[in-house]
Amino acid sequence: MALPQDGQNANGLTKVTEIPKGKELIFIDPTTNEGGIITLEDLTTQILKNLTSQTFALDQGNMTLLAALNQLNSNSLKLNYIECDINTIANKVVRITSENIIKGEVPKDEHYIPIVHAQSATNEYEVSIRYDYPSWIVYSNVGQSLGIRFYKCTK
Repeated sequence: MALPQDGQNANGLTKVTEIPKGKELIFIDPTTNEGGIITLEDLTTQILKNLTSQTFALDQGNMTLLAALNQLNSNSLKLNYIECDINTIANKVVRITSENIIKGEVPKDEHYIPIVHAQSATNEYEVSIRYDYPSWIVYSNVGQSLGIRFYKCTK
C-alpha cells in the first residue's frame, strides 16, 4: 500500500477493515492545521488508558468501566445449596426433615432445584423428589441411601 501523492483525493484511497500492526497514522488538528504521526500500538495504548481512567455516568453511579465491571462481578449470583442424606424405603414416600440435613437448613419452600449427587443402589432405580407443602418428599422404587443437594440462587 503506497502513500498518497501530494494533492491526492483521500476519498480515492483503498478502504481497509483492519490496520496492520506497525503502521503509522497521520493526525491533524483542524483548528491549527498542526499534526503528527502515531503508531497504531501507541494509539491503542492511549485509547485504553483513557477508557480505563475516565469516569462515566452509569446506572450504578459515576465510576470507571473497570470499577463498574468489578461491581458487577462482585454482585453476581452465588450458587448456594442445602445438602442432605436420606435413606429411602422401597416404594414409600419419605419426608426430608432436619435429621437428614448435613449442610444448611431444611428447604422450606419450592424455590430449590434438587439434584441427586450420590446413591447406593447399584441396579436400576427410580427417584422422584418434589415439594409437597409443607416439606420436600422423596420416593424411590428401591431402598437406598441418597445424597441430595437443593440448589437455590441468591444474591
